[in-house]
Order: sequence, then C-alpha cells, then structure tokens
Amino acid sequence: MGNSFELTTEAVRLVKRAPAEADLGGTYETVIEVTALTKAAGVLVTDTIPSGAILVKTEPEAQISGSQLSWRLADLDRGQVRTLRVWLKAEKEGELTSCSTITAIPQGCLSTAVGRPVLAIEKTGPAKAVLGADVTYTVVVRNTGSAMAKNVVVTDTLPDGLVHASGQKTLQMQAGDLKPGEAKQYAVTAKASQRGRFCNAAAAKAANTGEVKADACTVVVQPQLKVVKTGTKEQFIGRTADYQIVVSNPGDEALNNVTVTDTAPAGTRIVNASGATVSGNTATWKIAELKGGASATYALTLTSAQIGTACNKVGGQFGGRADGQ
Repeated sequence: MGNSFELTTEAVRLVKRAPAEADLGGTYETVIEVTALTKAAGVLVTDTIPSGAILVKTEPEAQISGSQLSWRLADLDRGQVRTLRVWLKAEKEGELTSCSTITAIPQGCLSTAVGRPVLAIEKTGPAKAVLGADVTYTVVVRNTGSAMAKNVVVTDTLPDGLVHASGQKTLQMQAGDLKPGEAKQYAVTAKASQRGRFCNAAAAKAANTGEVKADACTVVVQPQLKVVKTGTKEQFIGRTADYQIVVSNPGDEALNNVTVTDTAPAGTRIVNASGATVSGNTATWKIAELKGGASATYALTLTSAQIGTACNKVGGQFGGRADGQ
C-alpha cells in the first residue's frame, strides 16, 4: 500500500503519492498530481530529494538546485491537471522522506472581442425600361466584417431621368445596426421620365465604417411606330387609284410582330396589295421585326364604281400600341 498526502490552496490542489516500501539499491517512483480549482497563474511546485537517495530522472524535467526540485507550470485553466513524476534510487536503509510545496495565484480573466465592421452594397435593376414605366431597383447592404456595424444609413440618389413618387431626388433608408453576416434589402421604384441611359446610385455608411457605393444603369427607350400613306387624290370611275404606305420605326429599339392593316372604304375594291393578306376589303401586312430607324414600303391599288369621296385608312400596331392614318 502506498503513502499519499494532499495540499490544497485557494487556487490548486496537490496530491503526492509514493510507495510505502522500497528495496535497498532499487528504484522507486513518486507521483505529484496538480489540479487547478480555478484559473491559476504562477503555479510553482517544489519537491526534495530525500537524504539517502539519489535522483534517477524527472518527468517533465525539473529544475535542480542542490537537493531541491522545482517545476514552474504554465497558467492553468479551471479543472486542468498536470502530473509530475520523480524516480529515485534508494542508497541506504531507513526512512527516506521527501517534502513538497505548491504556490499559485488565483487568476481572473475577461475577454474583449476586437473586430472590424465591413459594409458591402449591391444594387440591381433592369437593363432596359420603357419611357413612362415604373422601374424598380433592389439595394442590398450587408456587413461582411467581424464586428457590429452601427447606425447604418442607405442613401439612394436618383438621376434626372428617373422620378420618385415623393418628388425627392435623394432617398434615405435607416438600416440600424447590422451584425456580422447580417443583410437588409430595400426596393426603390421610380418612373422613367426621359429617354437615355441613366445610372441610379446607392451608398451605405455606418457610424463606425466608411462609405460604400454601387449603382445600376438602365437604358430608357421609347418604342414608336409611324405609318404614312400617300396616293391618288382624284380618279375617274372604274379606274384605279394607287397608294403608297410607309411604315417606319423612329424609336430606339426593334419592334416585333408589327401588323399593318388597310381597310378600303365602302364602294371601293382592292385591286392589288402586294405582299398582303387580303380578306374582303381589308389588306394586312405582317412584319416580324422592324429595327430602330428602319422602314418598310407597301403599295395598294383600289378602284371604285361610285362617285364621291372615299377615305382609305391604314393603321399599324405592335404589342398593343397603335398608330394610324
């Protein structure tokens, strides 16, 4: 059966164990176990080499001064255990006594997290819009840093070609505090009031960060279809009257699925409508695409067996928008 004792301080507990007996000339081991009862600093353990024994080794290696061994341990966290071992060789008969001490300073620690808030802003919107239509932009502000971004303010500045319902050119959104990784999203809607390319700028700033900016650009277009008709103003009964129809696109972008319709008045008859589909007194031309600045010309021939004034009207449309003459 072995021998043991325990020393307890406010910060640590030391338990030492040694065999009750050893053989002369033999090696025996003593074990010192140190347990932190709280966070401890400056932990120092000492032990003595008993008279009548010689030191074989220590683990971990101890500082040796005469017959005294010492270990200066690193700071210990609550519950942390360190084990020290000493091997001795018995050189004489009798009681071989070794004594240990322990000192430690209770240690209290507080941590302060040091981080940096970093704002990022993203703005998206349509690349193209129609004059007079509402244009909606999305603004996302995000804290990509490691600390709280405080009192974040998002500012949206509208260009001349976009008008907000409030009439204001600069809009402000209060995002408040943003935690690391947190984001907030806002929608800004304005009406396209002019043709051209306009860039809507947004900025975000916090009380503890610099300003970040982003913009989204939109081209405002005005689709237009123009139809002009010229032709014979007077003609004899039974003879033909020739008309020329010019369909043009004075707008910014191509028009798709354009339909041009000419309806001959009562008392007249369509003699020829090159390229058109004729149904009764109606001639219809289809244009798959009419690019900006392009035009198409069509010929129409009518005849009449009646005396009087006959008004021949032509019209064109695309996507529900129409023009006529």
